[in-house]
Amino acid sequence: MVAAGHPLATLEAVQVLRGGGNAVDAAVCAAAVLAVVKPQACGIGGDVFALLAPPGSAMVYALNGSGRAPAGATRERFLPAIPEEGIRSATVPGAVDAWAQALARFGTRPLGALLEPAIGYAEHGCPVSAHLARSIQLHAESLRRDPRAAALFFRDGQPLAEGELLVQQDLARSLRAIAADGPGAFYRGEVGQALVRYAEGQGGHLTMEDLAGHTSTWGESLSTTYRGYIVHQPPPNSWGLLLLLQLNLLEGLGLGRLAWSAPQRLHLMVEAKKLAFADGARWLGDPEFTPIPIETLLSKAYARERRRLIDRQRASLGPEPGLPPAGTDTTYLAVVDERGMAVSWIQSLFETFGAQVVAGETGMWLNNRLTGFTLEPGHPNCLAPGRRPAHTLSPAMAFRDGHLCLVFGTPSAPGQTQGLTQIFTNLVEFGMELQEAIEAPRWLHLRGSELLLEDRFPARLRAGLARRGHQ
Repeated sequence: MVAAGHPLATLEAVQVLRGGGNAVDAAVCAAAVLAVVKPQACGIGGDVFALLAPPGSAMVYALNGSGRAPAGATRERFLPAIPEEGIRSATVPGAVDAWAQALARFGTRPLGALLEPAIGYAEHGCPVSAHLARSIQLHAESLRRDPRAAALFFRDGQPLAEGELLVQQDLARSLRAIAADGPGAFYRGEVGQALVRYAEGQGGHLTMEDLAGHTSTWGESLSTTYRGYIVHQPPPNSWGLLLLLQLNLLEGLGLGRLAWSAPQRLHLMVEAKKLAFADGARWLGDPEFTPIPIETLLSKAYARERRRLIDRQRASLGPEPGLPPAGTDTTYLAVVDERGMAVSWIQSLFETFGAQVVAGETGMWLNNRLTGFTLEPGHPNCLAPGRRPAHTLSPAMAFRDGHLCLVFGTPSAPGQTQGLTQIFTNLVEFGMELQEAIEAPRWLHLRGSELLLEDRFPARLRAGLARRGHQ
């Protein structure tokens, strides 16, 4: 089984499975294809988080492929604000090392072979999807400012339209170098050297020492229980903790006794989200720099204490969580093979087209993940050299009675854990079929009393929420 954010990625991953590869092989192949066909969302200049569950093992492994702030990226250098685009907004890219580490630990195929489909789509072209075409249109002004981006996405001054061919020769060469020499080509060799030359020419902070010092990290997933299910998420610096906090709060609120369309159900979910995100704003960051009391935060006793703060009749106004921009871009994929190996994988540049620059002759789009930091002194997520920013990336898995029952994830920045909570409770509390649970209308809360609702919600529900103070 393969589910990915582009049909070409799904196709190539299925081919890997049919050829005898396992779920990790297929996931890496799909991830590489996505890095070519969805340049607005991900790439070798971005990051990865993944959960991997080997068959017959009680362990769910968490792979953290997020990059760190360069050694030269001090808080003082970035005052008063971190730029949202350009080379100075980038952390060390972690995706390529994550691909290699996933294969080294659980894969059966060499990285070079799995990159061949992606190389082909970069070298010979891939059709521009409707989503990519819209992204180019929306960001045309900033893309035109970067000569290499303009050369890729514009023909005779006009943005590429859906169905036109996108050819990325420079990216193909970088992928070929990685296929031939492994991740060393990126972190110590010719691709990294070209990236650093570009950074130096643009006033960036990335150095060869930053690249060579990067490595992905492995750990055990975090988990909580919810009505007989065990739900897994990556540990911080991922925001996955926030999904688990929301579920702990919701478990004692009796959602299943309410109608799905009841305003009270949605009110309780939004209020639980606010409490979980307030904890995230207080604690989330890089645990290598600042300890996080995860055991306490995930305890059922803590959830009972926090649940008392929920007013069942009125929307609360605070405390305010710290949130990144809502309009970010990411892509997710899920793979389960015939042996039962499962992979929940998400990769991202952060905002659409990341830093909105192509890194010179490498052909890669760079992330702008440095904007995930705060400049507030003493905060767990304050910018510091070598620190990883808090990441919204939150791939998920769920088990029941010791058996895998759900591999799930979604893009949407701060909407990720909110959307996953809605999908999961649709399934567990309201007995929806999987497709029905995914397609059901969703809400998104950002700050204060403002609540975004899809227009498919009934007017009665909207009115009931307004009476409770949601706007």
